[in-house]
Amino acid sequence: MKTFKAYLEEELLNELAVKGGLRNAINALKGMDIKFLKQVMKFPEPKIPFKYFESMDKKTEIQYLYRLGMFPEIEHETLKNASLSEKDKDTLNELIEKLKKSPRFDSVYKYQKTGIGPGEVLMYYMLDNAKLGGQGSTGDLIIGSNTYEIKAPLISAQKRANQFQIGGTINSDVEVPEALKLVDLYNKFYKSKVKEIKATQLTKFKKDDPKTYETWRKGFSQKVYKGYFSKHLMIFFDVKKGYIASIKKVQPKDIDVYRIMQRGIDYSVDIS
Repeated sequence: MKTFKAYLEEELLNELAVKGGLRNAINALKGMDIKFLKQVMKFPEPKIPFKYFESMDKKTEIQYLYRLGMFPEIEHETLKNASLSEKDKDTLNELIEKLKKSPRFDSVYKYQKTGIGPGEVLMYYMLDNAKLGGQGSTGDLIIGSNTYEIKAPLISAQKRANQFQIGGTINSDVEVPEALKLVDLYNKFYKSKVKEIKATQLTKFKKDDPKTYETWRKGFSQKVYKGYFSKHLMIFFDVKKGYIASIKKVQPKDIDVYRIMQRGIDYSVDIS
């Protein structure tokens, strides 16, 4: 019977044969934690406890398992020493274009468990120097001392990221009182008693009473910017297409509301 290491070496040979032959294949295992690989290795998708995504300790092993199980026939290189800014968007999307050829791409892109949202594991895989933040962290993705928030909203033809929430303490500290204030302004103008403001209703209110709405929006956007958007660079995926629509430092002028729901505020952000 084959030993586990022999099995891994055989898989590596199959994977790397076109990239330099036996020596490179065997060398690929050097320095890896074989015990960890054995613990989480399950094809096609490895079963990795979230705590390992929050550190760089098993980064090489996790990337290897994802390459072998999820993208085995796709020639590609993950990105080394990425700093992540708008100029990196095209490079990342070129890599995504290659990875989308795998029938298992969506399993990685749409990976969702407690503390992990769409696009996060994909970014972790593509970037050699990144780890995930997880629940309670200052960001979804961490590279060195820099944090990034990842959202996968609907992207409009007007280059706006719509229908996403930000959560965290900003919800109770800013969103709840500001949402109640906007609902009150809406009800006073229309002499109504709504508890939510749908997207179509909000669009109408912006047109019918633009001065009142813009005064509220400016105050609200400054608070949300200070409490959330100023702390991170934002990475917006197009939820339908699976590509990165924007990597941006969102400013107060970019921030608007898509609708007010009892569960919270859905945002609309200019990503142009």
